[in-house]
Amino acid sequence: MHAEKICADGQRERIEMKKRQHDFEVVPYPKLRRGLAVALRTAQRTLLIHGMLKVDVTRARQFLRDHKAHTGEFLSFTAFIITCLARDG
Repeated sequence: MHAEKICADGQRERIEMKKRQHDFEVVPYPKLRRGLAVALRTAQRTLLIHGMLKVDVTRARQFLRDHKAHTGEFLSFTAFIITCLARDG
């Protein structure tokens, strides 16, 4: 293969291109990497929506305090909320 090089004085100079070496091997990506690539592409398309919710939890906190006073058992507020949400569904 040949190519032309234009010199500073405007003259064209013909140069010979190096021949390409084909001493490589094409290897497919491992399954884990292909799965990761799919997950990343999916995550890029996922839209994130941030919001804030304000809720009055006075009655729920009072219920937890009363329960502890009567039984001595401490109930987690987070567990209480999750239980309420699970029962609602």
